[in-house]
Amino acid sequence: GLLAGELRGRLPHLAVMHSADVHLLAKLPGRSMIARRIAEGADQLVFVTEAHRQRFLDCLPASARACADRRCHVQPMGIELPTHAARDRTVLRRELGLTRFTLLTLARLVPIKGLYEAISSVQQRTDIEWLIAGEGPEQERLTRLAAQCRFPVRLLGSVYGEQKQALLQAADAFVMPSRVLSSGRSEGFPTALLEAMASGLPTIASNVGGIAEVVRHRDTGLLLDSRDPNALARSLDLLRADPTLAAMLSTRGRTEALRHDWSAIAPRLDALLSTKST
Repeated sequence: GLLAGELRGRLPHLAVMHSADVHLLAKLPGRSMIARRIAEGADQLVFVTEAHRQRFLDCLPASARACADRRCHVQPMGIELPTHAARDRTVLRRELGLTRFTLLTLARLVPIKGLYEAISSVQQRTDIEWLIAGEGPEQERLTRLAAQCRFPVRLLGSVYGEQKQALLQAADAFVMPSRVLSSGRSEGFPTALLEAMASGLPTIASNVGGIAEVVRHRDTGLLLDSRDPNALARSLDLLRADPTLAAMLSTRGRTEALRHDWSAIAPRLDALLSTKST
């Protein structure tokens, strides 16, 4: 096969690294050599958050860091804006049987999403309902927990297209209660969060990984301390008690999310792909 340097000399090469990639790399015993080969084999490197960019650079030997730094860029992955026509929200809520303040989460059901801990922290409430769309290994555990809650928790499985848009239009708030695992693995930059913000949903999300790079507290959303078991309850109370704040978060969150539409991001990636390293 072609050596990394030979490949880089023949074809433009843009390497995109997500949170799992950087986390795994940082755990490998040969991370310095592997990181150097990745950097040498790419004209430009893209990371979904600044934290992951810095973690990759820290894996490099000092002699290679300065050269790679100039070619390492932060660019979260984008979203596609919905093409489906908006439906009447009152009709949607009636069709979905929603009668309380409705939370929505779109996520793979895995521990890093923090759903078990978040639901447990508010399980005695009776004034909310929570719709969770996604599949994964935590489904059975979450199903058992849902049966113990005093409010309805609906595990909907995977949803797409018009069904997903209906949920985004019908809900009152989007919740992304991600956490840092004991291994050190953290959230990257969840596109579901951007989709919710683009739909105008006020967002409540944990201050982990790259989330704070798009959710600014009391500006484009509400940030949670994932270590505080009462943080979600306080954020729900704040959002419900202050409609003006909710409306502002909706407007500013949507403006922020629209910056990440693929129509805006694709030209940036194309420009990086066209830029040869020096």
